[in-house]
Amino acid sequence: IRARSSVAGLVGALADGSDDVRSQAVWALGMIRSVESVDGLVGALSDSSPEVRSQAAWALGMIRDPRAIQGLSRALKDEDADVREQAAWALGVIALGAREEEASEPELANPNPQPNDPSSVGIEGAPGASQFVKGASF
Repeated sequence: IRARSSVAGLVGALADGSDDVRSQAVWALGMIRSVESVDGLVGALSDSSPEVRSQAAWALGMIRDPRAIQGLSRALKDEDADVREQAAWALGVIALGAREEEASEPELANPNPQPNDPSSVGIEGAPGASQFVKGASF
């Protein structure tokens, strides 16, 4: 299901009247991992269905595009615990990706990561992510 030609149709399906159709479209977009779907998936974080919102957070984590940070940060305050959990996971993998890019430059890498140091898990690696994650409750 990695057909990038399907992205436009799947993004369009995010407006379907069926929760199941929207959820499946979000899942497929996460599997395809196309950055072209980020805006639609960020919009799906506000869907009426908690399952769709949770899947959207997961899909954004799979894509790992920093443009999703703001929407995922808002999802940390979602009423549904699964949505909050997926949003936190997605922010973590996005931050980890940014941290890995930093680590490829030796002067930016943390030579002595500490277990309780947020920068050692990558949250500090994504610009703006840490301010949202610090206040989240799970």
